[in-house]
Amino acid sequence: MIINNTYETLNEIGYGGMSVIYKARHLRLNTIWAVKKVSKKQIGSWDFLAEPNLLKKLNHPMLVRIVDILEDDENVYIVEDFIEGSDLKHLLKEQKIIPEETLIPWFKDLCDVLIYLHEQDPPVIFRDMKPANIMLQTDGRLKLIDFGIAREYKEESTEDTTMAGTHGYAAPEQFNARIQSDARTDIYSLGMTIYHLATGKSPLEPPYSVVPARQLNPKISAGLEYILAKCTQQEPDRRYQSVRELLYDLEHIYVFDEAYKQYLRKQKNRKLTVAALFTAGVLFVAGGFALRSSEITAEYNRLLEQGMSSSGDQAVGLFREAQAVKPSSSEAYTGEINALYASGSYEKAVARVKELEESGTISIDKNRDIYLILGSSYYELSQYAEAAEIFRTINETDAIEDTEVLLDYAAALAKTGDYEASEKIFSSLADTSDSVLAVYMQGELSYIQEKYSDAAKYFTEVLDSADVPESLKRRTYISLASTYRDSTKLEDNDLQKISDPQTKIIRLISNAQDIDGMVSNSVLWEMKGQAYSARGRQEGSKDDLIQAGDSYLQVIKLGVTKPYLYANVFACYESGGEYQKAAEILDEYEAAWPNSFEPHAYRALMIAEQQNNSKHPDYSGVFEEYDKAKALMTSGDNTELVSQLESLIETLKANGYSK
Repeated sequence: MIINNTYETLNEIGYGGMSVIYKARHLRLNTIWAVKKVSKKQIGSWDFLAEPNLLKKLNHPMLVRIVDILEDDENVYIVEDFIEGSDLKHLLKEQKIIPEETLIPWFKDLCDVLIYLHEQDPPVIFRDMKPANIMLQTDGRLKLIDFGIAREYKEESTEDTTMAGTHGYAAPEQFNARIQSDARTDIYSLGMTIYHLATGKSPLEPPYSVVPARQLNPKISAGLEYILAKCTQQEPDRRYQSVRELLYDLEHIYVFDEAYKQYLRKQKNRKLTVAALFTAGVLFVAGGFALRSSEITAEYNRLLEQGMSSSGDQAVGLFREAQAVKPSSSEAYTGEINALYASGSYEKAVARVKELEESGTISIDKNRDIYLILGSSYYELSQYAEAAEIFRTINETDAIEDTEVLLDYAAALAKTGDYEASEKIFSSLADTSDSVLAVYMQGELSYIQEKYSDAAKYFTEVLDSADVPESLKRRTYISLASTYRDSTKLEDNDLQKISDPQTKIIRLISNAQDIDGMVSNSVLWEMKGQAYSARGRQEGSKDDLIQAGDSYLQVIKLGVTKPYLYANVFACYESGGEYQKAAEILDEYEAAWPNSFEPHAYRALMIAEQQNNSKHPDYSGVFEEYDKAKALMTSGDNTELVSQLESLIETLKANGYSK
């Protein structure tokens, strides 16, 4: 095809929903260009000149140049730089995972071009970052392509004129007509893109949710995992607020690795520590100090003692009864908040403290123990700024001495950028005179330095020691399991690499649960599930995948009812061929979260998979579950799963199937 007697198309090199791209030769100059052809029939529904009009104003080495715009009766032709190389989508098909040492420089380069775009006047929001839109040139440099849905940010506007983006990579707000895209929209898409490159997991692959990156690729650093998690938060306010802020963390990623690795432990339980406080409180009351000896006091003490020896909802109920007996005494309120924390009900703990605070029942200056638990609850919910502020306020009036609280405080400070204060606390703990704790700290230091074999030796020494506090023992089990897991990122010839780590994790946690009475620790059950899942997928073992599903299910039975846990159980059972169990967990998921579309979406996908293997497939159940899912979908839902489901329905319809 000859265009305007000037360009000869050589071959098709790409296409999108609204254009075809050709490699073309300039007939007179014999130079090679890319020519994007857009049909004028579509111009009424989309501004196809938005891309060239934007690019003509921009000048950055990672952006393509527009050199000509031509048209005939049927089409508009945009002539731009021809990029020698391959897009990252094709590179992923070949390499599966991009090593972090390659990925971090790319991450920084992409930040640089986004900063350039966002600091235009008005700012330019790209809105379609994904591997397919990033070219790796033959010289090793990246080039950003396809500005088809980019837009200029209008300060006076509260919404986008057009909603567009690629499902899975696009931020949730791009599908909400009432919200305008801004820099944080590009930060989300960039985070999802790097997440895909780092883990090899496409946003459209099950379990259709963003799990911590190191669950999928243990070789990823703690710093990169944290940065990606912050980039891909569903709520824009919880992401980085500018790309410069993101780039700063990337350039100081070593700080995250050194400061975070010893702190990234998912759940902690200070039941014994707080129980000691309760015991002192009960003795204080029983001794007659400040409270008269009466039937009321006796009943109050009885309820406190029963609450301390119970757990979960039963403990909460007993402490509530005690509060009704003596509303002005603090021990029952402390007991209730601790019971909620110990059972993993962190959101309920925070909500209850706020309720008591608003009623004037408690305050931070009078109820220190409650607010220490509140700080730890905030930490478990990844609300690090709130946790750090609570701990700071308490520490300023009366220095915190509890070791585990100090570890949470140090971690919260690090995650909010106060590295100096964080390191100061860590140093004070490392210099402790407690010999067992000192050995534990040696293990953590070795872990930070990626001396995993040494770290395992120190942690094992702690577990073999006599009279180790239960809280430290629990933490050590988690640290040792994390050491086994993360050693997989070392090269095979590295002496610090630990052999058969997933099997060691499974044995370690099974030993903890059998010998040390930690069968109710939800953190260990979840780590066990992760290990079984990793080993099962590595070795193709359906038995391991079923064991993984059983372990994740145990976390739910312990009262940690999170949507991602139901999704994990389902994915493991389905992959293990246990379709009946997979169906049953979806029923439980639906009962626990009746307003969620996800159980119906997962059920539709599973039915389709089963029917695909049938001689006479019946997809009516797929359409039935799709209708139910669609009725419950909202703009903030799991866009990856939505896209997967929509793609399935389109494929079935294209093949002649219908309701």
